[in-house]
Amino acid sequence: MENVLYIHDVLELEQKLTELTKGKKVFYLTEETVYLHVIKEDLKHLLNGPMLIVSPGEKNKNLQATEQICQFLLNNRADRHSVLVSIGGGVITDLGGFAASIYQRGIESIYIPTSLLGMCDAAIGGKTGVNFKHFKNQIGTFAFAESVLILPSLLETLPLKEFKSGVAEMLKHLLICNKQAFESFILPEKLSELTVESIKQAVLIKQEIVKSDFKESENRKKLNLGHTFGHALESYFLKYLPDEVPHGYAIAAGIIMESFCNLKLNHLNKKAFQQICQKIYPYFPHLSFPVTTIPEISDFMTSDKKNRKDNNYICLLSDIGSAQPEVLIDNNLIAEALRFYSNKNYQN
Repeated sequence: MENVLYIHDVLELEQKLTELTKGKKVFYLTEETVYLHVIKEDLKHLLNGPMLIVSPGEKNKNLQATEQICQFLLNNRADRHSVLVSIGGGVITDLGGFAASIYQRGIESIYIPTSLLGMCDAAIGGKTGVNFKHFKNQIGTFAFAESVLILPSLLETLPLKEFKSGVAEMLKHLLICNKQAFESFILPEKLSELTVESIKQAVLIKQEIVKSDFKESENRKKLNLGHTFGHALESYFLKYLPDEVPHGYAIAAGIIMESFCNLKLNHLNKKAFQQICQKIYPYFPHLSFPVTTIPEISDFMTSDKKNRKDNNYICLLSDIGSAQPEVLIDNNLIAEALRFYSNKNYQN
């Protein structure tokens, strides 16, 4: 399990980073936007070592970027006792963690997440990976970072849509584990409305689940709530849209559709379903796709890594705060859920 450290200021970050990397070759990975708005402004004087700056975005989380990182490490003579420090959002920690886990069969990895999604979800739990041929996270490894350094003040430059994207994962954690916290959770419209305690709560929920099932054979599958439909939507939009849809927006849409499936399968009652929809809408925007594209979106779901023998599975949600690892759904129900969402019926 990764060691999660909550940092109060840049000075403490410098001290912890020095302590964790003492006596080791240190290399840094980030992306262009984070470099300009976070590192160049606040952190550059802390970072002593070669740095690779890659192109931002989900479309660049791929094998080509992985090769670029490995070439960077090789060119700078990184050895098996080196450390790769990944500074950025979920794309960078996924990508950096994957490259570190395969370079010379694995070197140490440290994450400094700069997005809310990274802090409460992507950097936690030891999943690394890249996209392949428009399909989300098809190639990856299970490999914990040595440490995750969380400095909440780094969120101050985060765009609102990326902030809300992280809130979606926080909401998902509460939905599967804590009914009271889900119902009382007030969705923050800005950083000042978010508490460090709420980040810690999300991290703790995920770590407790991962601790019981690291490689997702059973209990960890609960964390996939919203991701079967959500990843299919992301794959569809990655293929056709020039601008990326934030991960959390797709997951929020996925939660609605997977809750709808559980309603139709008589696992979830109507009152709980309506509560979930009312929590998500209108905080998260509707993601538009024509009903004529439903077969193609369904096809993306058939390549989801959570499937077995061409069967589709989603998290079984029996109530707010009560989830089981999975339940089988058929193609007719998938199409019905996609139509339900596309027609905005959840907004009624």
